[in-house]
Amino acid sequence: MRISVEDARKYLVNYHGLSKRRDLSELKSFLYNIRCIQFDPLDQVGTNPNLVLQSRFNNYTKGILNNLLYEEKFLMDGWDKNMSIHLAEDYPFLKRGLERIYYGYKEIDNSIKDNYEDALMSIAQNGPMSSRELEILGDVKWSWGNRSRISRAVLELLFYKGKVFVDKRIGNRRYFDIIENHPMYSKFEEVDNSNYYKDYLRRRLKAVGMIWNKSSSAFLGIGLKSADRDKAFNDLMEELIEIEIEDIPHKFYILKGDEHYFDIEINKKIRFLAPLDNILWDRELIKKIFDFDYKWEVYKPKALREYGYYVLPILYGDKLIGRIEPKYNKKSKTLNIENIWWESELKPHKEVVKEIRKFLDYLEGDTVTFNKGDELKKLEDIYGI
Repeated sequence: MRISVEDARKYLVNYHGLSKRRDLSELKSFLYNIRCIQFDPLDQVGTNPNLVLQSRFNNYTKGILNNLLYEEKFLMDGWDKNMSIHLAEDYPFLKRGLERIYYGYKEIDNSIKDNYEDALMSIAQNGPMSSRELEILGDVKWSWGNRSRISRAVLELLFYKGKVFVDKRIGNRRYFDIIENHPMYSKFEEVDNSNYYKDYLRRRLKAVGMIWNKSSSAFLGIGLKSADRDKAFNDLMEELIEIEIEDIPHKFYILKGDEHYFDIEINKKIRFLAPLDNILWDRELIKKIFDFDYKWEVYKPKALREYGYYVLPILYGDKLIGRIEPKYNKKSKTLNIENIWWESELKPHKEVVKEIRKFLDYLEGDTVTFNKGDELKKLEDIYGI
């Protein structure tokens, strides 16, 4: 199939449900389709998974995700596209990735290993525990810094070993329970991993919608070498449609059955995208198709940032037209628009203001403020009308 760049943009925006916000009753069907959302603990205006969902669903608030994760346990914290949330039913397949992380630690201090059984016994007796409640004294050299509490390292490694799961979070503090206590544990049957990379390629296509057979950030978290990737594409080829996009010298692939996303009309609405939104997983692909070079600069030193700390891409219809930097104060319930950057002369201020109002509702906030600057003054004036 040969298509234009415009067709590719249309397909991706429709595939990811970004053309028209849907009713919350469709949230689970959306999650069933994409299977995974990347997780990051930073909460400037909600965590990344919350930002993914607010851009797609009417009346979405952060408590909805917490309920799916920690009350219904329909979702789980896990490892897929790096740290992610995924369907609980996918845990048996994704457990291999967790174990790969565990065995990637070439040397594990005995002060950690020697506490595995005691930690599991404490959780079994006392219920879900965080590293603060787990009474294991001492520090150890660990991946999150030069030194970390032994209790934290013990719980993380038990998580990677598949012995515990995240039962709940309070803020960013994780409380772990033994895996046998998960309500779906009886359904966690061993899976056939003989076609692991083929099955994972299919999974990643569900998550991102369109993929090319080249090194890509969309494949992060799998441990996929180029030879494994080539074989996975060959093995899955009967399920794929090969796509050629005008002026891009690479072949792309979508799953058969997804062709209808080319035919849905695009609604020209503004969306503020999550920094790790599924549609953005392959930044090089986005640069080619949307002519938008996006780098999340939150972990860069301030002096090296081109834009700002927590900057969200602005989608308008099927075009990425700019970037916005919102910041939310939970105590005062105030959303401040720190800055906005446009990519071109297309500057739909009124539509951006409409989305800011929706964004405030998502945050369950009371007030919007704007920093100084000509473009922000235009937004402020329209917001005040």
